[in-house]
Amino acid sequence: MDTPVHIQHAPSHIVATYRNEKMVLPQAVQERIDRFWMAEVSRGKKLTRGPVFAVHQYEQMKDGTHIQLANTDYAHYLYTITNKDFVSSPYACRVVHTAALVQTLDHCFVIGEMASHNAHANRLQLVAGGLDTVDINDGHVDFKRSIVRELNEEVGISLSHIQRIESKYLKTGGDFGSIVLIFDVQLRTKANELQKQYHEYTFQLLKQGEKPEFSDLLTIQRESNVIKQFIHNDPRKKVDYLIPILEMATSPHSLI
Repeated sequence: MDTPVHIQHAPSHIVATYRNEKMVLPQAVQERIDRFWMAEVSRGKKLTRGPVFAVHQYEQMKDGTHIQLANTDYAHYLYTITNKDFVSSPYACRVVHTAALVQTLDHCFVIGEMASHNAHANRLQLVAGGLDTVDINDGHVDFKRSIVRELNEEVGISLSHIQRIESKYLKTGGDFGSIVLIFDVQLRTKANELQKQYHEYTFQLLKQGEKPEFSDLLTIQRESNVIKQFIHNDPRKKVDYLIPILEMATSPHSLI
C-alpha cells in the first residue's frame, strides 16, 4: 500500500547528524541487492555504486526534528526505489533530500523535467537532490549548503541570483518514504531572464561533455487557477510532493 505524502511547515529546529557508520543489512537482503545490481549492470546500464546517506533514525520531538544518518550505497537505494514491496521494509534505503520551491521576480514557480538519462526520466519536479559529503561539516548536515549547491549544479543559479532563501516545508511519506526539506527560494530575476540564463548554462554544460539534469525548465505563474489547470492538464509524471506543494503555496493562507 502506498504511504500518503505528508507535508508540514518546516520545524524551526531540524538537526541531521552523521557518524560514518555503515548500515548493516541481513545477509539475505544484501544478497538480493547484490544480484539486482549485477543484473542492472549486465543490461549495459552505466551505473556507479557510490555512497548514499540513509536514514538510521528519525524523531520528531518537542524541541524539533532529529535525524541520524548512516552509510549505504547506490545499489541499496536503487533496489529500494525499484521494488515497491521493499519500500515499507525496515531495511529499505530511506534518504534525505533538499528541494527548492523557486519563485522568479515576476511570481513564477520553476519546475524541471528530468532528462532521459536520469532514473526518473521525463518526471516533473523541483530543483532537488540528495546529500553529498560536502554538505556535512563536523558530523552535522548543512541543509542550506545542500540546496544552494543543487541550485547551482542543476540550473546554474548562484547566491547572487537569490533574494531570499529559507526552509519552508518538511515532506515525509510518499512513494519511497524520503524526507525532503523544501526551501522557499526567491530570485532577483524574472522568468524570461532565468530561461535565457538556463539555456546558456546548459549550452556550456553540453560543450564540456556534461549532461544537464533537466531536459526542460518550466516557469508557471503563481496563480491558483493557473496551477489548477497545470495539475489537471499536464499528463507528465510528477514527483510525489509536487502537487501538494503547489497547492499549499497558492492557497489563500500561504505566506510565500
